[in-house]
Amino acid sequence: MCMSLPHTIPAESSAPKAHPKAHIPLPYRTSATRRIPTRTQVRMCLRLTFAARRMLAHARLAPSLTPTPSPLLLILPVLHLHTFPPTPLWTQSIVLQILRGIRHAHMNSIMHRDLKPQNVLIGVAKNQVKITDFGLARCFLPNADRAYTERVVTLYYRAPELLLGAPIYTSAVDLWSVGCIMAEMVNFEPIFKSDTEIGLLFRIFEKLGTPNKEVWKELPGLAHFSDQFPSFPAKPMQELVPRLANDAPGLDLLSRLLTYDPSCRITARQALEHPWFQGVTL
Repeated sequence: MCMSLPHTIPAESSAPKAHPKAHIPLPYRTSATRRIPTRTQVRMCLRLTFAARRMLAHARLAPSLTPTPSPLLLILPVLHLHTFPPTPLWTQSIVLQILRGIRHAHMNSIMHRDLKPQNVLIGVAKNQVKITDFGLARCFLPNADRAYTERVVTLYYRAPELLLGAPIYTSAVDLWSVGCIMAEMVNFEPIFKSDTEIGLLFRIFEKLGTPNKEVWKELPGLAHFSDQFPSFPAKPMQELVPRLANDAPGLDLLSRLLTYDPSCRITARQALEHPWFQGVTL
């Protein structure tokens, strides 16, 4: 819910200053509410609130998106706990639940646009996944040519179409992020790392090969694409994720998630039907 908070500007005084949140009613001092200063942001917030309520109305179909009273763990610390090494079946279960949550969001015309390990919570008792932080989420219409900002998604998990400046993109950006999370769960470290956008783009090229218009026909028209980009050959996926070297279905799913052309990238619905999840229980 969006609500406006009381706003007062204290006069300059030599007396001790009051607590900066003293004017905010107690129930809201520790909440995540904030003031929306423009009408545009108000309309945007109302649209997202309506969409979120519509999603929660069908929460029984998507437990990955619903609140829970049980203790939760961030997925990132779990990956680095030596006392809790994730098993292959555990990894499959977590990826499956992430995809179920994203499928539900996409079915309700919502792109998350900031999927990363820090926004995936795991229940301590039953390993139930919760997807959090819809602050960058946006409503979308299928097949609608609507421009969005490409300045979304934390850098390591940002899809190549965003890095190359595509103003029009689809919910496929979330599936690229899922692929990055899946690879990180297997490797215990991000698959693509850099401090800059161009640096990350080259790290992707070094591992997946430099794309061309044969594999991605819209590539030449992207704002940040250049014919002068270095040409790298693609490395075998089993070299990028050695722990999946003997897991052909896992390598296939990861390859489909990390596909350059967003129109050819696997969807959440298709991914949930992938053979890698056969026999996996939640």
